[in-house]
Amino acid sequence: MHIPSSSVTSNPASLRSMAKNDSLDLHHTEQVWQVRSGMVALCQIEAGQRRCFFTAQPGDLILGTSHQGKELVAIAIEPATVEALA
Repeated sequence: MHIPSSSVTSNPASLRSMAKNDSLDLHHTEQVWQVRSGMVALCQIEAGQRRCFFTAQPGDLILGTSHQGKELVAIAIEPATVEALA
């Protein structure tokens, strides 16, 4: 889902800066993040292997999810800023 960044007011305390290759765990089902700048790859990690399946850009929402035996992370492709919305 994409929401224009300009339509949401930022709370500086909820912003997280990510350097290239920084990761963000996405294992909390109640958590929602919005990419504010840069790009992040959504990846599944299983048995030490990373499999990226989606690229999120500014305005895109990233939802936390529950998973069984698999780790889901967002990895910064370039310097990025994400904001916790919930």
